[in-house]
Amino acid sequence: MKTYPAISAVSGYWDALCDGGRPPSIDEVHAHGLEAALDHVFTAYWSAHKGARIRFAGQFLFRLMGMDLTGMHMSALFADGSRMEISAIAQRAIASGRPARVDLESPAPLSSQVLTGRILLLPLRADDPHAPRLLGVLEAEGNIVVPPRRFVLRGESKAPPRPEKELEYAHGFAEPAPAFDHEERRPPMGRPALRVVVRNDVSGD
Repeated sequence: MKTYPAISAVSGYWDALCDGGRPPSIDEVHAHGLEAALDHVFTAYWSAHKGARIRFAGQFLFRLMGMDLTGMHMSALFADGSRMEISAIAQRAIASGRPARVDLESPAPLSSQVLTGRILLLPLRADDPHAPRLLGVLEAEGNIVVPPRRFVLRGESKAPPRPEKELEYAHGFAEPAPAFDHEERRPPMGRPALRVVVRNDVSGD
């Protein structure tokens, strides 16, 4: 049975931050808490009209695609036939407040090999309930060889349902989201960065 240590680590971190089963706020997520899995992590913000757009992506995703994914749609990681489905899965995760785990496969191009992997999508609360966020983790086995490597979906593992009273934060998430205007800070060589801002009373991303 395949193991996904980065996914396990982030899933455990997210679970520990949940308040009575309620997904954590994005302000509660710290880079140091994700350090062991950071290369495989991405964050995204959701727009009803544009889907999930990536704000930060770790170095594994950079190698996988051969480019900086900041500002791109999460669906760019997937083959054309799987893009609508992964967007629907992300939308359900946000609406339900439950994680979504999906097994993946990247077919072998010339002189490459098949990649098999898994993606975990974890909903996060945001200050604006109409602009929810996602914390994602993508792990894959095999040699990338020549990027970009895009995935097709091989099956979703559903989490057990939670009481509806714990899902109130998601009401209205499908309304039009305001434009995302935070400035991105990028390190040298184009490597994306996860920004952490710390206040005395509240920690932010």
